[in-house]
Amino acid sequence: MRMQPQKIMGIGCLYSDPAAPVGCGGVACDVPMAAVAMGQHAFSASRVGLDQAGSQIRNTLAEADINTAAIQVDSDLPTARIARIAFSNEPPRLGTDNAIGNLQWDADLEDMAIAADVVVYDSVSRFNGQCRSTIDRVLDSAKRAIRILDHNTDLVQEAVDSSLVLQALKLADGCVMPIDQLAWLEPVLRDLTVNEAAGRFLNAHELQMLLLMEPARGMATLQTAEGTIQASFQGQLNRHQALVSLVLGVTAGMPLQVCLNTAMAIGCADAGSIDTSWLKME
Repeated sequence: MRMQPQKIMGIGCLYSDPAAPVGCGGVACDVPMAAVAMGQHAFSASRVGLDQAGSQIRNTLAEADINTAAIQVDSDLPTARIARIAFSNEPPRLGTDNAIGNLQWDADLEDMAIAADVVVYDSVSRFNGQCRSTIDRVLDSAKRAIRILDHNTDLVQEAVDSSLVLQALKLADGCVMPIDQLAWLEPVLRDLTVNEAAGRFLNAHELQMLLLMEPARGMATLQTAEGTIQASFQGQLNRHQALVSLVLGVTAGMPLQVCLNTAMAIGCADAGSIDTSWLKME
């Protein structure tokens, strides 16, 4: 049985980042880029400013064969940029005075939501009520899609607290996050083993899958209703490549351990050299 390419949508944060390989980042950039690298149909949804940075981002994504119809342009607010602290190991920061927070519901978003097979959204962009409500409306409209919350700590937005992340989980089918965020979100899980904590979190939030990352140890833990499995990885991991690979493998009905092992290998691979023959795509 051969699998049709999936329609994969990244919605939320989209920012200019001169240090990034393609000059921009965020879930609305990185997820579609990962999808294209694996031969999938990719969609980006966010909001940028009517400025040079916004134009460059839209051109970059369009040239990568990503559908940018749902990247809105704001005439008042600028394209988001991230701030890095020189000579510091602290993650970069995202401000609130940017176009992302003004994301609006429109026909392009509705069409993408209805068509999507997979929607990946982030917790970082939930700093603004307007953006939150629009993304939640997209998630509610994506009836046939697998909806994954990407809760990461490699970009800081100080206005996003644990209550906003927990709220974001209400419409999720799955979640990917650093393992230490379990206890941050649910302090009662602090003294439990990884397996126990992951299982309780999965059940409490009615998730189908929970992917926990430990970059320092090179370890990933996948919790599903079937139990807990782990896989190791070496080197720098592209979280979004790994996530897209994992979802595709699960969708294709592959054994979970094979899915996770393959996802970690693809997450560590160069985007231009990913072998997708294992997916048996048409």
